[in-house]
This record gives sequence, C-alpha cells and structure tokens, in this order.
Amino acid sequence: IITIETVNGTPFARLNVVVNGDVNGDGKIRIYDAFQILKDVLVPGTNLSEIDRQIRDFNGDGQVRIYDAFQFLKQAILG
Repeated sequence: IITIETVNGTPFARLNVVVNGDVNGDGKIRIYDAFQILKDVLVPGTNLSEIDRQIRDFNGDGQVRIYDAFQFLKQAILG
C-alpha cells in the first residue's frame, strides 16, 4: 500500500508491505496470528486501521470475519 502524506508542507510517499495473515509483523503466519484475528472479530468495539483490515482479510472481500481467522489457522497448521 502506498500512501502520500505531507509533513511540514513536504509530500512524501510511504510504502507499507502487507503480508496477509501476519498480524504481529514477524513475517510468518502462525497460530497466534489466527487467534488474534479471531479475537478481533469476536470482541465488540475493536477498531482496525485499513492496513490491519487488509492483513486480516483472507478472502479479500473487504470484511474481517470468523471465516478469515479459520482460513489463516488452517494455513498456519498445514503450511
């Protein structure tokens, strides 16, 4: 994701690399990541940034649901 921001009147581009399912940013999809996604889905009032939603959205439908958490869990277990 490339975003353009302005700091003190100077525009600059920021590149954010999104690894689908890697909630904690360690470069790997693990069981912890899947459980964090599940928690984010089940706990009311969890507000996610656009990048966090994209990381958690397994099927790319724009919504983070229990299905996404279970798909990442399956990927973490089966590789």
